Amino acid sequence: LSLQESIYSKALLAPLVHRSPKCSINASVWLSAIALLILNMMLQITVLMKVQVLTESKESDVQAKLFGADGLCRRRLPDELLFIPSFGALDKYYDCGPLTPLLLSNTNVLDVNHDGMWQRQEASEVAQEWSKKYQKGAQLPRTFDKWMAKARTGSMVSQQNLTEKKWEQ
Repeated sequence: LSLQESIYSKALLAPLVHRSPKCSINASVWLSAIALLILNMMLQITVLMKVQVLTESKESDVQAKLFGADGLCRRRLPDELLFIPSFGALDKYYDCGPLTPLLLSNTNVLDVNHDGMWQRQEASEVAQEWSKKYQKGAQLPRTFDKWMAKARTGSMVSQQNLTEKKWEQ
């Protein structure tokens, strides 16, 4: 039986496996093997305990970043939501997403004066109002500008296959 060269094979396995007429297995060989195993076990337990401490400290950091006073996620009551929840009635909902897509999903919120047209001034007003209310940033004026630029060039999907006369209506 050939052993690979390592500290474990030299100190632990070699005395137990190789029997020679000169060397008889005695109590000192067994005690040194057991001592080495105990030392190994203590080192591994020390490493595992350190990993646990680091994990627990990071968990509190993550919780603070998500749910703390300045965290990304907020608990909202059902009447504070901009949408109708489709997953059942709950006492509180977690809002962790960006505000802009949430606002864009509800056209009643965007069209402040309810004239059926969304203006840049309305985008600014809605962004300021809901940013303050939700304590998140909203990029509605920028979104409005990008969409208007696409509309002016006729590159929106809804404008495809339209004649120029229908597009101007």
